Amino acid sequence: MPARTSSPIPSALEQLGSLTDPLTSSDVVDLRCFLILVADPRDARGLRYPALALLCAAVSAVLTVARSLIAIGEWITDAPQHVLGVLGFAVDPLTGLRPVPHAATVRRLLQRVDGDALDAAISAYLQARTLPPIKPEAQEAPVRRVITVDGKVVRGSRGSDGEADRAKPPEC
Repeated sequence: MPARTSSPIPSALEQLGSLTDPLTSSDVVDLRCFLILVADPRDARGLRYPALALLCAAVSAVLTVARSLIAIGEWITDAPQHVLGVLGFAVDPLTGLRPVPHAATVRRLLQRVDGDALDAAISAYLQARTLPPIKPEAQEAPVRRVITVDGKVVRGSRGSDGEADRAKPPEC
């Protein structure tokens, strides 16, 4: 039996909306605007799938609780055709379907992509989707905006009730 992870990802979904109000295609398009800044490390010859579509699919899979490279590959394989279209996969002119990449293709791209650039793009996307905090007039110090992606709280942060502050998802 595999060990349970100590840092589950589902709280990232809370940052993006509730399960009853899922991501829309405009949200994915917004994600693409941030991920386009991540450079494609692959050689230009023989590319079948654009890096942007692969990265969007991988990020979408992780945001839907895929916790391994195998799970990401399975999520992409099981994705409906209209979802693949929103993610940026092209239609094959002979079959009229959007072919999906093999899990090894996604794995190789994720191994070679600049992790810091990918982290910065996803962080910027989450920052853009979070409403700025309202600064109370009596408070003089600037208010920091906190985003929790892994369900943890910021160490040492306490509210007026003495409980640890947790970042709240934006109202969409």
